[in-house]
Amino acid sequence: MSQAQATSTAHHQDFGRGTWSPPAGWLTRVAARLIDDLVQVVGTLPYVVGLVMLLGLQSSGATIYQSVDPGRQTDRVTVIAGLGLMGLGGILSLVIWIWNRVVHQGRTGQTIGKTAMRIVLVSTTTGKPVGAASALAREIAHLVDGVLCIGYLWPLWDVRKQTLADKVVGTMVTQVRPAQSDEATWVQRALG
Repeated sequence: MSQAQATSTAHHQDFGRGTWSPPAGWLTRVAARLIDDLVQVVGTLPYVVGLVMLLGLQSSGATIYQSVDPGRQTDRVTVIAGLGLMGLGGILSLVIWIWNRVVHQGRTGQTIGKTAMRIVLVSTTTGKPVGAASALAREIAHLVDGVLCIGYLWPLWDVRKQTLADKVVGTMVTQVRPAQSDEATWVQRALG
């Protein structure tokens, strides 16, 4: 297989496109990731609220273990509510991450951000979504990309526009071409 053929290995029959799609650009991938990160932040909001509640108690002289006035029930309730919200935020953030980046992306090839940016994660061999196990393996491999920092920049000079994690797992992010319309999504219009 030549390099030119290798850049177009993703076939999107599952998306009703029926055409070979080129690799997604680096800025498009970054925009999709930022959208996914914003969705993730929504899950952490209860955590932040709980943390602020506990910090508010601390500034008034209370600690998690002993309130300002031991007889004051509101301090205990605030501590319990703050810790509960922090736990809820952590769990909610994890559930959003698992659903968006592992389950949904594994099944459809798209996260919320990828859908907004019209890009899709596919296997380099089949051109179809990779499944939850491979999507999870890719997310774990992205930890190496983050540590080395160069992994996320790799698509800038790679012919197939793959990160190191994509190369390890055998995935590729490609453009999704609409069957009948080339109209930009609301995110693409907002970004310019």
